[in-house]
Amino acid sequence: MFFISAAAFILAFALHLASLFGHVMVGGPPLAALYFGILAVGVPSALVNQDLILGYPKGKRREATFRGCPRWMKRLVTAVGWYTIVGFFGFILLHFLWPHQDGSDPATVSNMRILTLVLMISYATCAAVLYSGAKVLASGPRDGGQAG
Repeated sequence: MFFISAAAFILAFALHLASLFGHVMVGGPPLAALYFGILAVGVPSALVNQDLILGYPKGKRREATFRGCPRWMKRLVTAVGWYTIVGFFGFILLHFLWPHQDGSDPATVSNMRILTLVLMISYATCAAVLYSGAKVLASGPRDGGQAG
């Protein structure tokens, strides 16, 4: 599942880059696979996350979730998360403020940018949770950091 999430993140990133240059994929199997595929990785990652945070207090759950990830992966998820927040509002503002004279439908381009933002953070988070779960849960008991 990790590899599916990672591949989907890369595809969503590529579609997002294309949308930044005004290219839009309207429908089609790749976009439908990304759109519906989030359920295929989202449900397992939610279940893995439940095991990862078991016994941890609320303030430590993010740390507990990503404790099996390398530093670069944690930073990638954080960076994509911040980019999603800023980009969501930024692309909405650009949609209204930027002139669209290249012949493309500005609503379609803006929608594609926002959709790929959401898909990128979703798949990046799922990949990180599944990776962390594979490392942590395979290595021993799930004591929530309480034992020892």
